[in-house]
Amino acid sequence: MTRWRGWLLTLVTLFSAAPQCFDYARHIVRSDFQGSTYGPRVDATLQASTATLQGGPFATVPAKGGFSVAAGLINDLGIASIVSGWTRITGDQATSTTLGWINFWVLLTTCVLLVFAFPLKLRAFLIPVFLFVPMIVPTYDSVDSVAIHGVMAAFAVAVAMITLRAPHLAIFMLLGVATFVIHKIRLVYPVYAAMVLFAGAFIVWLAFRATRPMKAAALLLLGFAICEVPWRIAVSQRLSDPRIIERDALPEHATYEALISGIGWTANPWGLKPEDPWVAQFLADTFRGPVVHIASVEGERRARAFYLGLVRRQPGALARLYVGRIPMALSEYSLLGTLGAVAWVGLGTLALVLSLRRRDLEGFVTVLAPVGLAATLILQIIVIDNRYIYSYPLGVVSALVLAAAVPVILRNIRKESLQP
Repeated sequence: MTRWRGWLLTLVTLFSAAPQCFDYARHIVRSDFQGSTYGPRVDATLQASTATLQGGPFATVPAKGGFSVAAGLINDLGIASIVSGWTRITGDQATSTTLGWINFWVLLTTCVLLVFAFPLKLRAFLIPVFLFVPMIVPTYDSVDSVAIHGVMAAFAVAVAMITLRAPHLAIFMLLGVATFVIHKIRLVYPVYAAMVLFAGAFIVWLAFRATRPMKAAALLLLGFAICEVPWRIAVSQRLSDPRIIERDALPEHATYEALISGIGWTANPWGLKPEDPWVAQFLADTFRGPVVHIASVEGERRARAFYLGLVRRQPGALARLYVGRIPMALSEYSLLGTLGAVAWVGLGTLALVLSLRRRDLEGFVTVLAPVGLAATLILQIIVIDNRYIYSYPLGVVSALVLAAAVPVILRNIRKESLQP
């Protein structure tokens, strides 16, 4: 492919993402979002701006006697921290429009990164994804952070894919900084990307003896760490600020409480339920202590002790519960339901086998990234939460599997047919 044709194809693919971006921007300008939003979380995020105007710590809200970390509302600190920083720079109170533009820039950045993550000759297969698969689904089309869960899952695919392809090592420290930002907005998606890219780099080394993806992953991690170290210092200082009324707050989202409530989303041998207040009371009864907030250090300690005890005592029952949820996760949340699940699992597997057999490293990693990310999302659905709010990103990622797998299969079949 000539250079000008390559750039033309890239521009066409980028423009195919424009309708999604323009549609969301139009809603921001008109303030006419129709999707569901969790009002208390949005209000708490905007109050982080108010707290900043009052001279309070970042990502906190005004409270009686000082400032509160708003546990249970501001769990991932990214959006609230961006709002605090924006207010400190401009001196203005943030509004819902501010939140909308933050989401918009995440959407726009993800679309651009996806285009350049895909190999040049395969980019055209992104066009139907951009045109027909909304990354911001109508149900959650709002200024709330849940609106961009699908976007951040696509960002994770792009990060894993471009790192495994490792086209230019110079970009990966900067990509690590971008990954840090998304990690603070929603912790799980960059974690899933890291799982895929580090496992993928090892698989690529075993299968192709290629070390470049490992170097790219190391540089990305370095860029992330350069941001993460001062961030942890800042969060620690925030929690130790004498004006903070909570003395036992977690610095980030609770993990083990989510695992316990995750069991409760379906019938289970232990009678566990998914509601946070129920889990807090259950843990208080189990450990014979007072009820504490689940987003506290003591709440997480209790949840960790109970869940790990369950893993040790009844691993078989827990595994059966999780495995029994896999068909539901695939059929309900994949693009096009059960048929789509069969398609992306089958075609993704076929593409990986063919590219491995034909020593097509580029094709292999292009398919491995979305397949691996889809596997982490299925794990999230069966282990943590099967509600649509957290599961719909699988539809976006399964579409990306198909966009990567189909051209990789076609080109490898063509190679085999041309072989003498």
